[in-house]
Amino acid sequence: MSYKEQNKNYQKYEKKLTEEQWQEVRREMIPNGVPVRFSYKLQNLNINTGELLPIKTKPAEQKVYWNFSKETAEKIAGWLDIKCEFI
Repeated sequence: MSYKEQNKNYQKYEKKLTEEQWQEVRREMIPNGVPVRFSYKLQNLNINTGELLPIKTKPAEQKVYWNFSKETAEKIAGWLDIKCEFI
């Protein structure tokens, strides 16, 4: 089964980063950022697509972002009304 077939039933979060927000955070990316996961109601969130992973998704299979500073990650969380978890 392909990745797309496995993930076709994922829920969507109503918010995701706009193109302008993506441009801003891309400018703020750093090579040695703090690993961070974004979540909404305990579900791991892909901030680019708005896809939410099921709650029981193993941590090793969750989306982790590596090139953001804590300040940038907190800014993203504020824009999207979500939580950021630094790991």
